[in-house]
Amino acid sequence: MKLNLPVWLVLFTSLAAAQLGSDQSANPEAIYSLAGTVENSVTGEPIPHALVEIVGGSEQNTFSDAGGRFAFDRLPAGMTMMVAARKPGFLNPLETESNSSGVSVNSGRPGSQTLVKIGPDAAPVTIYLIPEGVVFGRAQKPDGEPISYLTVQLFYSQISQGRKRWNLMNSTQTNEDGEFRMAGLSPGKYYLLLGPRLQTTWIGTPAQRAREAAYRPVFYPGVSDLASAAPLEVSAGQQVEADLSLSPDPVFRLSGSVVGLPPADAVEIWQRVQLISGTNDLVALPAEEEPGNEFQAKVPAGAYVVRANLDTPQGSFRGDVPVNVQSDLAGVTLAVAPLAPLRAELTIEQTHAPSVGDRRTVAGVNLRFLEEGVRLPSTEINFPVGPGAISNITGVDPGVYAVEIIPNMPDDFYVDSAQYGGTDLLRETLTVGQELTAPIHIALRDDGGRLSGTVVSDGGDVRQATVLLIADRAPQQIRTVMAGGNGQFQSPKLAPGDYTVLAFDSVAGIEYTSPEVINAYSSNATRVSVTTNGESRVSVNLIRTQK
Repeated sequence: MKLNLPVWLVLFTSLAAAQLGSDQSANPEAIYSLAGTVENSVTGEPIPHALVEIVGGSEQNTFSDAGGRFAFDRLPAGMTMMVAARKPGFLNPLETESNSSGVSVNSGRPGSQTLVKIGPDAAPVTIYLIPEGVVFGRAQKPDGEPISYLTVQLFYSQISQGRKRWNLMNSTQTNEDGEFRMAGLSPGKYYLLLGPRLQTTWIGTPAQRAREAAYRPVFYPGVSDLASAAPLEVSAGQQVEADLSLSPDPVFRLSGSVVGLPPADAVEIWQRVQLISGTNDLVALPAEEEPGNEFQAKVPAGAYVVRANLDTPQGSFRGDVPVNVQSDLAGVTLAVAPLAPLRAELTIEQTHAPSVGDRRTVAGVNLRFLEEGVRLPSTEINFPVGPGAISNITGVDPGVYAVEIIPNMPDDFYVDSAQYGGTDLLRETLTVGQELTAPIHIALRDDGGRLSGTVVSDGGDVRQATVLLIADRAPQQIRTVMAGGNGQFQSPKLAPGDYTVLAFDSVAGIEYTSPEVINAYSSNATRVSVTTNGESRVSVNLIRTQK
């Protein structure tokens, strides 16, 4: 049976292959068997009917029996193989690590030992699978009537490369009974958002002049903004119930037209018009289908921003208009204008004579745009920029962004400057507006210094550490390097100047791009200066964050 391997399995396949080497059995024709069990990481109970796969020189698969046991026969001696298992309703530990939502998995068990050397001494293996978490619930009116076809979304926050980001974990709709269920959850904290709903409802009775109404989007346990929301804490195998009662509010009709588009593009713009809540700009309400450049929507009373993002053969157009809806509001004019592309140019300042095979012609940078503030989900855009012609950067909408600038040849070049008009992007955030001025100008140089050092600890040997290099001149551009055996580390080219150096056993969950967070560790920081074309050394105390 031919199977498509999941990503985590493919990654470990390369690790197993790397360990094959020349360590073959003295009897190359000898064959052996490998046995084991698949167990629940929380309860320790055997997991029957799990698909078990073995890769690395020999690819086989089988299913565990009623007692969670499995066996493979006719395996070549001396080879290192990877054994893994999967089953609906369970997660592999690697999947929980790659999709962390703020809570680490720790069942108290030794973990999944999946790399096995085949031979007469190969011991039985135990593969642990983590039972998935589930969030389920029911949306209803105060009188108990179910609310069907309501959008349900589950979000989680994650610290990625030192920044807090919001990710969408799952989305669904309530069924006819108002029920929803979202499975496949790793242990962690989640935030539940219900609404909006495309269809309106009715309140009252015909005798009472029933009115059309709609449900405002709400976060669990029934609040209007994320800051007031309560997280749902899901542990391995746990099913968390989250019921919500929502009251519909009367709606008013909002209508208008989009102006400013080329005549040939005046068709069906309604799909790209949204109403953004003035009190909670995380939630967008849809507009209804209308012909031509017209739009209309039915919304509860409140302050909104009507926003259009339109792509046409003549380019992208964008426009906003604030509205305050307290009654039916017609004739709203939403003016759009061409969205000028954000541009960037890169120059390379050489101070050393080019050598044979010099690679400056292929040097460049990767720009990483991370929208500031809370967005669901967070916006992140990566764009490469090479030397020479000015590059047009697509996909960066108006907003405020932190910009990380990463040379693709860090051992040869460092970022000397990054300017957008009067904004120093090494120190400040980038504000992208409707009208853009000069391009972002980035300069690389090759005369940087290097920093090497040792991470030390009073608690014993340092096996691994993450070292943060924070330049006084570029606090927005924190560099990270890994310290290996004996705590030794070596930086790539660094801009000359003064640095704060910190070393952690793990930066998982640490929002180190936040000055408030990093200042809490200042007593363990080491200060050092890097000189032009120089070599500096430093000793850094290890900060232990892991138990």
